[in-house]
Amino acid sequence: MNPTSEFLDTGELARRLGVKPQTVRCWRLRGGGRGPKFVKFGGSLGRCRYNWQDVLAWLDQCTHESTAELRATPPVHRGRKPGSQNGEANELKEGGPDAR
Repeated sequence: MNPTSEFLDTGELARRLGVKPQTVRCWRLRGGGRGPKFVKFGGSLGRCRYNWQDVLAWLDQCTHESTAELRATPPVHRGRKPGSQNGEANELKEGGPDAR
């Protein structure tokens, strides 16, 4: 296979990057540029593959010259939105504020 068009499965990508396969899956499921682009072969139940060139491009975007660069980047918020209360989260699960 031509190395410039090589497709890797989740396990092989994880091995090459030195992370667990679950980490690669989390990047894919969370989206938002947290992981490299992927291709899904075989429809919705198909297997995800990663083009090595896309992985290299993603790694290039993740490259920094100093930790000061990282501090200048706004943080990514995970979990609840800032200012949300537990009640708001429960309302969303139950169908909204009018569902009470």
